[in-house]
Amino acid sequence: MIGYRLQTVRRVLPEALGTVLVLGSLGLFYQCVVYLQRRDYVAAILIMFVGFAVVRSGVELLRSSLAE
Repeated sequence: MIGYRLQTVRRVLPEALGTVLVLGSLGLFYQCVVYLQRRDYVAAILIMFVGFAVVRSGVELLRSSLAE
């Protein structure tokens, strides 16, 4: 019984975290646009790089969970 639950958690958790990371990166890209409207280009570029890193992390989690 416990082994079944642990197996389910190991399968569902990476999918959930990957989805949260990909959706959370949308907020970072929105902040990037806000900083661009304020003409704060350095902050926008930094947030854009962080957003891309978060998207790549989420996609890798989703890719590995879908491969199983």
